[in-house]
Amino acid sequence: MRSHYALTGAIQYYRRKLNSVEMKNGVLEVKQAETPPGLFDIRRWAAPPHLMLATTSDFLAFTRRYGIVSARGYSGVFFVSPDDVGRFQGYLQQAWKGNEKMLAQMSDDLKASLRFKPSGPEIVVDDLWNLIRIMFLQDHFSGRARVCANPECQTRFFLAARKGQRFCSARCTVLINVRRFREREAEQKARRTAKKG
Repeated sequence: MRSHYALTGAIQYYRRKLNSVEMKNGVLEVKQAETPPGLFDIRRWAAPPHLMLATTSDFLAFTRRYGIVSARGYSGVFFVSPDDVGRFQGYLQQAWKGNEKMLAQMSDDLKASLRFKPSGPEIVVDDLWNLIRIMFLQDHFSGRARVCANPECQTRFFLAARKGQRFCSARCTVLINVRRFREREAEQKARRTAKKG
C-alpha cells in the first residue's frame, strides 16, 4: 500500500570542533573545543563517512576528517582505540555485505530527533556513529550500497552511481573483463589442442 504522506527531508549533523587528533602510544588522543556542538555542513566531505569508514585502513586520517566514532574521555579530551574503530568498521562492513543480523542492529537504538520546518522534515543527529548508520541505511535500502564483484578488490565497498553497477571502478571492470577474456581464450585453445590430439 502506498503512503499518501511520503516525506522528503534532510539530515542535520551537529558536532563539536576538533582542536587536534594525535596518535600517542597506539591510541588516538582527540581534543575537542569546549564550545557547544554546531551545525556541520556534511557537503564539505568529499565522500560520505559511511563509505570512508567501510573502506579505510587509516583510522587517524578518518578521525581527523570525520570525527569520533567511539571514545572514552573527559572534559574535551577523548581517547579512541583503533581496535574500537575497527570493531565499528566490522559491523558496518557486515551490514554492507547483507548480513541480516547486522542490518537489524544498524537500525536498533538509533538516536536522532525529528524537526519539522517549512522546507520539510529534518533528522537531527549529534553523534557520528548514528549519522553513519542513518546514511548507510538510506543507501542500503535505495540499493546504492554495494560490494564490488571483483573478489580481489582492495576497497570492495562502494556506492553505485547507476542501476546494475557491479564494480566499484573502471579498473575493477577492466581487470575482470580481461580475466574472463583470457579464460575463454585458454578454453578455446584447450579445445583446439584436444581436437588435434
